[in-house]
Amino acid sequence: TKGAVFVFPTYFYTRVSQFGLNNATNSNTRAYRRKMWSDLKGWTKGVDLLQKKFLLLPVNFDLHWTFVLVCNPGRAIEWSLPLNNGSNCDDGMSSKDISSAKSPILPSTPTTLSKKAGNEVNVPCIIHFDSGKQFRLHRPQVIFAHIRKYLTACYEATTKESCKDSFYFNSKTLPGVSPPVPVQPNTKDCGVYMLELIERILSDPPIVDETFVETRRKQPKSMFSGKYWFDRRATDQKRVDMMRLIRSMERQIETVD
Repeated sequence: TKGAVFVFPTYFYTRVSQFGLNNATNSNTRAYRRKMWSDLKGWTKGVDLLQKKFLLLPVNFDLHWTFVLVCNPGRAIEWSLPLNNGSNCDDGMSSKDISSAKSPILPSTPTTLSKKAGNEVNVPCIIHFDSGKQFRLHRPQVIFAHIRKYLTACYEATTKESCKDSFYFNSKTLPGVSPPVPVQPNTKDCGVYMLELIERILSDPPIVDETFVETRRKQPKSMFSGKYWFDRRATDQKRVDMMRLIRSMERQIETVD
Protein backbone atom coordinates (compact mmCIF):
# COMPACT_ATOMS: atom_id res chain seq x y z
CA THR A 1 0.00 0.00 0.00
CA LYS A 2 1.01 3.61 -0.50
CA GLY A 3 1.51 4.26 3.22
CA ALA A 4 3.90 1.32 3.51
CA VAL A 5 6.47 2.92 1.19
CA PHE A 6 8.60 6.03 1.65
CA VAL A 7 10.55 7.38 -1.33
CA PHE A 8 13.45 9.67 -0.45
CA PRO A 9 14.31 12.72 -2.57
CA THR A 10 17.00 12.10 -5.18
CA TYR A 11 19.59 14.17 -3.31
CA PHE A 12 19.09 12.57 0.09
CA TYR A 13 21.59 9.74 -0.29
CA THR A 14 24.21 12.25 -1.41
CA ARG A 15 23.66 14.21 1.81
CA VAL A 16 24.00 11.04 3.90
CA SER A 17 27.12 9.81 2.10
CA GLN A 18 28.84 13.20 2.22
CA PHE A 19 27.90 14.07 5.79
CA GLY A 20 31.04 14.89 7.77
CA LEU A 21 33.20 14.38 4.69
CA ASN A 22 35.42 17.35 5.56
CA ASN A 23 35.88 16.21 9.15
CA ALA A 24 39.20 14.40 9.53
CA THR A 25 37.92 12.65 12.67
CA ASN A 26 34.75 11.43 10.96
CA SER A 27 33.66 8.05 12.35
CA ASN A 28 30.56 6.07 13.08
CA THR A 29 30.17 7.17 16.71
CA ARG A 30 26.96 7.96 18.52
CA ALA A 31 27.87 11.66 18.60
CA TYR A 32 28.46 11.56 14.85
CA ARG A 33 25.10 9.87 14.26
CA ARG A 34 23.34 12.32 16.57
CA LYS A 35 24.69 15.19 14.50
CA MET A 36 23.67 13.42 11.30
CA TRP A 37 20.12 12.97 12.55
CA SER A 38 19.90 16.57 13.71
CA ASP A 39 21.01 17.89 10.34
CA LEU A 40 18.86 15.57 8.21
CA LYS A 41 15.67 15.03 10.22
CA GLY A 42 13.86 17.78 8.33
CA TRP A 43 13.88 15.63 5.20
CA THR A 44 11.60 13.05 6.86
CA LYS A 45 9.58 15.19 9.27
CA GLY A 46 6.50 13.36 10.54
CA VAL A 47 7.52 10.02 8.98
CA ASP A 48 8.19 6.95 11.13
CA LEU A 49 10.78 5.41 8.82
CA LEU A 50 11.31 2.30 10.92
CA GLN A 51 7.66 1.31 10.58
CA LYS A 52 7.68 1.47 6.79
CA LYS A 53 7.68 -1.77 4.83
CA PHE A 54 9.88 -0.30 2.11
CA LEU A 55 12.27 2.64 1.96
CA LEU A 56 13.41 3.60 -1.52
CA LEU A 57 16.57 5.69 -1.97
CA PRO A 58 17.77 6.83 -5.41
CA VAL A 59 21.57 6.97 -5.60
CA ASN A 60 23.40 9.30 -7.97
CA PHE A 61 27.13 9.93 -8.17
CA ASP A 62 29.93 9.44 -10.73
CA LEU A 63 27.39 10.21 -13.49
CA HIS A 64 25.47 7.03 -12.69
CA TRP A 65 22.00 6.27 -11.26
CA THR A 66 21.13 3.25 -9.11
CA PHE A 67 18.73 2.79 -6.21
CA VAL A 68 18.33 0.96 -2.94
CA LEU A 69 15.26 -0.73 -1.48
CA VAL A 70 15.32 -1.17 2.31
CA CYS A 71 12.84 -3.88 3.31
CA ASN A 72 11.18 -4.20 6.72
CA PRO A 73 13.73 -2.23 8.79
CA GLY A 74 11.54 -2.32 11.90
CA ARG A 75 11.53 -6.11 11.92
CA ALA A 76 15.31 -6.09 12.41
CA ILE A 77 14.78 -4.21 15.67
CA GLU A 78 11.94 -6.50 16.77
CA TRP A 79 14.07 -9.60 16.37
CA SER A 80 17.18 -8.19 18.01
CA LEU A 81 16.03 -6.33 21.12
CA PRO A 82 14.63 -9.31 23.07
CA LEU A 83 18.11 -10.87 22.91
CA ASN A 84 19.88 -8.02 24.68
CA ASN A 85 20.25 -9.48 28.18
CA GLY A 86 16.59 -9.08 28.97
CA SER A 87 16.77 -5.29 28.93
CA ASN A 88 13.32 -3.78 28.46
CA CYS A 89 14.12 -1.48 25.54
CA ASP A 90 10.89 -1.72 23.62
CA ASP A 91 8.85 0.71 25.73
CA GLY A 92 11.01 3.67 24.80
CA MET A 93 10.50 3.42 21.06
CA SER A 94 8.18 5.60 19.08
CA SER A 95 7.42 2.68 16.81
CA LYS A 96 4.83 -0.02 17.41
CA ASP A 97 5.02 -2.47 20.32
CA ILE A 98 7.63 -5.12 19.60
CA SER A 99 6.41 -7.66 22.14
CA SER A 100 5.62 -10.13 19.34
CA ALA A 101 9.24 -10.37 18.22
CA LYS A 102 10.30 -13.93 17.54
CA SER A 103 13.86 -14.34 16.41
CA PRO A 104 17.04 -12.59 15.31
CA ILE A 105 17.65 -12.59 11.59
CA LEU A 106 19.58 -15.59 10.36
CA PRO A 107 20.02 -14.93 6.64
CA SER A 108 22.17 -17.99 6.08
CA THR A 109 19.65 -20.39 7.66
CA PRO A 110 16.18 -19.51 6.38
CA THR A 111 14.65 -22.76 7.63
CA THR A 112 15.22 -21.51 11.16
CA LEU A 113 13.07 -18.50 10.35
CA SER A 114 10.26 -20.78 9.28
CA LYS A 115 10.38 -22.76 12.50
CA LYS A 116 10.58 -19.75 14.80
CA ALA A 117 8.66 -17.01 13.05
CA GLY A 118 6.25 -18.64 10.63
CA ASN A 119 6.26 -18.93 6.87
CA GLU A 120 4.87 -15.45 6.18
CA VAL A 121 7.37 -13.49 8.24
CA ASN A 122 8.68 -10.28 6.69
CA VAL A 123 12.47 -10.39 6.56
CA PRO A 124 14.64 -7.27 6.93
CA CYS A 125 17.21 -6.71 4.21
CA ILE A 126 18.60 -4.05 1.91
CA ILE A 127 18.75 -4.48 -1.88
CA HIS A 128 20.86 -2.50 -4.35
CA PHE A 129 19.68 -2.32 -7.97
CA ASP A 130 22.35 -1.44 -10.52
CA SER A 131 21.76 -1.86 -14.26
CA GLY A 132 25.38 -0.89 -14.95
CA LYS A 133 27.29 -3.21 -12.64
CA GLN A 134 29.81 -3.83 -15.37
CA PHE A 135 31.10 -0.27 -14.91
CA ARG A 136 31.77 -0.79 -11.18
CA LEU A 137 30.84 2.79 -10.33
CA HIS A 138 28.64 2.11 -7.27
CA ARG A 139 30.00 -0.26 -4.63
CA PRO A 140 27.06 -1.91 -2.83
CA GLN A 141 28.89 -2.44 0.47
CA VAL A 142 29.78 1.25 0.71
CA ILE A 143 26.19 2.27 -0.05
CA PHE A 144 24.84 -0.25 2.47
CA ALA A 145 27.17 1.08 5.17
CA HIS A 146 25.97 4.67 4.71
CA ILE A 147 22.31 3.68 4.84
CA ARG A 148 22.74 1.42 7.87
CA LYS A 149 24.53 4.24 9.67
CA TYR A 150 21.65 6.62 8.91
CA LEU A 151 19.02 4.11 10.02
CA THR A 152 20.93 3.52 13.26
CA ALA A 153 20.82 7.28 13.82
CA CYS A 154 17.04 7.15 13.27
CA TYR A 155 16.70 4.37 15.85
CA GLU A 156 18.84 6.15 18.44
CA ALA A 157 16.83 9.35 17.98
CA THR A 158 13.54 7.56 18.68
CA THR A 159 14.41 5.35 21.65
CA LYS A 160 15.17 6.04 25.30
CA GLU A 161 18.71 6.69 26.47
CA SER A 162 19.19 3.35 28.25
CA CYS A 163 18.50 1.47 25.01
CA LYS A 164 20.65 3.39 22.55
CA ASP A 165 23.47 0.83 22.77
CA SER A 166 21.13 -2.15 22.46
CA PHE A 167 20.81 -2.24 18.69
CA TYR A 168 22.67 -1.28 15.51
CA PHE A 169 21.85 -1.75 11.87
CA ASN A 170 24.71 -3.80 10.44
CA SER A 171 25.34 -6.60 7.97
CA LYS A 172 23.83 -9.12 10.40
CA THR A 173 20.64 -7.30 11.35
CA LEU A 174 20.09 -5.80 7.88
CA PRO A 175 21.89 -7.99 5.33
CA GLY A 176 22.49 -6.56 1.88
CA VAL A 177 22.30 -8.04 -1.59
CA SER A 178 22.86 -6.70 -5.11
CA PRO A 179 20.99 -9.13 -7.38
CA PRO A 180 21.26 -9.43 -11.16
CA VAL A 181 18.90 -7.03 -12.97
CA PRO A 182 18.40 -6.04 -16.63
CA VAL A 183 21.67 -4.62 -17.95
CA GLN A 184 21.91 -1.30 -19.77
CA PRO A 185 23.66 -1.61 -23.17
CA ASN A 186 25.58 1.65 -22.90
CA THR A 187 26.85 4.24 -20.42
CA LYS A 188 23.88 6.62 -20.58
CA ASP A 189 20.71 4.61 -19.98
CA CYS A 190 21.09 4.14 -16.21
CA GLY A 191 18.34 6.65 -15.35
CA VAL A 192 15.78 5.07 -17.67
CA TYR A 193 16.57 1.58 -16.41
CA MET A 194 16.30 2.79 -12.81
CA LEU A 195 12.88 4.35 -13.42
CA GLU A 196 11.58 1.23 -15.17
CA LEU A 197 12.74 -0.99 -12.29
CA ILE A 198 11.28 1.33 -9.66
CA GLU A 199 7.94 1.48 -11.43
CA ARG A 200 7.70 -2.29 -11.69
CA ILE A 201 8.69 -2.85 -8.07
CA LEU A 202 6.33 -0.21 -6.66
CA SER A 203 3.41 -1.41 -8.77
CA ASP A 204 3.91 -5.00 -7.58
CA PRO A 205 6.29 -5.08 -4.57
CA PRO A 206 8.26 -8.28 -3.93
CA ILE A 207 7.33 -10.44 -0.97
CA VAL A 208 10.46 -10.27 1.15
CA ASP A 209 10.03 -13.32 3.32
CA GLU A 210 11.78 -16.61 4.12
CA THR A 211 11.48 -17.79 0.52
CA PHE A 212 13.09 -14.59 -0.68
CA VAL A 213 16.04 -15.19 1.66
CA GLU A 214 16.33 -18.76 0.41
CA THR A 215 16.41 -17.51 -3.19
CA ARG A 216 19.05 -14.93 -2.26
CA ARG A 217 21.27 -17.68 -0.91
CA LYS A 218 20.76 -20.41 -3.53
CA GLN A 219 19.53 -18.77 -6.75
CA PRO A 220 20.41 -15.06 -6.77
CA LYS A 221 19.85 -14.80 -10.53
CA SER A 222 16.14 -15.55 -10.11
CA MET A 223 15.46 -12.99 -7.35
CA PHE A 224 14.16 -10.38 -9.77
CA SER A 225 13.31 -12.40 -12.85
CA GLY A 226 9.88 -12.75 -14.40
CA LYS A 227 7.67 -9.69 -13.92
CA TYR A 228 10.63 -7.53 -12.91
CA TRP A 229 12.71 -8.41 -15.97
CA PHE A 230 12.56 -6.41 -19.21
CA ASP A 231 14.50 -5.71 -22.39
CA ARG A 232 15.42 -2.58 -24.30
CA ARG A 233 11.95 -2.29 -25.84
CA ALA A 234 10.60 -1.41 -22.41
CA THR A 235 13.16 1.35 -21.85
CA ASP A 236 12.59 2.71 -25.36
CA GLN A 237 8.88 2.95 -24.53
CA LYS A 238 9.75 4.54 -21.19
CA ARG A 239 11.52 7.36 -23.04
CA VAL A 240 8.45 7.92 -25.22
CA ASP A 241 6.17 7.96 -22.17
CA MET A 242 8.44 10.39 -20.33
CA MET A 243 8.55 12.75 -23.30
CA ARG A 244 4.76 12.69 -23.55
CA LEU A 245 4.50 13.46 -19.84
CA ILE A 246 6.94 16.37 -20.11
CA ARG A 247 5.08 17.84 -23.08
CA SER A 248 1.77 17.43 -21.30
CA MET A 249 3.14 19.29 -18.28
CA GLU A 250 4.46 22.04 -20.56
CA ARG A 251 1.00 22.52 -22.07
CA GLN A 252 -0.55 22.69 -18.61
CA ILE A 253 1.94 25.38 -17.55
CA GLU A 254 1.29 27.36 -20.74
CA THR A 255 -2.46 27.16 -20.07
CA VAL A 256 -2.03 28.49 -16.54
CA ASP A 257 0.17 31.33 -17.76
